[in-house]
Amino acid sequence: MNPRSWDDILDEDEAILWQGQPDPHVRFGIPDSPSVGLMLLFWLGAGAGWMAYASEAWPFGLIYLAIGAAAFGGALIWRPMVWRRTFYSLSNKRAYVATDAPFQGKRLRSFTLDADNRVTLEGGPLYNVNFATSVLPLKDDIRSPRARFRHPIVLQRHGFERLRDGQQVYHLIRDIQSGTYKGVPE
Repeated sequence: MNPRSWDDILDEDEAILWQGQPDPHVRFGIPDSPSVGLMLLFWLGAGAGWMAYASEAWPFGLIYLAIGAAAFGGALIWRPMVWRRTFYSLSNKRAYVATDAPFQGKRLRSFTLDADNRVTLEGGPLYNVNFATSVLPLKDDIRSPRARFRHPIVLQRHGFERLRDGQQVYHLIRDIQSGTYKGVPE
């Protein structure tokens, strides 16, 4: 991004300190959650089993196989495509996440880096630096006491994902929050 594009976004006393992108390479291994991996195996297994053992109804197995393949393709194609179109910027006041994902369009989100925000560093060799949380809306009416137990509050974490220099970014954010960061690049 060129510096002129930031004129309408940044405050007068705000400067960009760091910019980066998530690593777009796919790594084979454990899925993001075990339930996703089990669901993927179920759909692929059900489709293959149906096609193998149902002599006349084998086309219905294609439906299950297609669902499993779509879930697998989403992990291999969609997520890296979004990572390639995601850009991170860190200023001396805020963190910015810009995305230009297909079917979603361009989006710029900013998060203030207050001392109240809890910053966490996860992973390695690719790090996630989380610096904000938001509450996802409940689907049911929360006035009902039972609705709170059926759908507990879910917090969504926001941050920079899949960074190779995540430790450096984490310490930079901590310095900004504590007020010990003194240098502003020219």
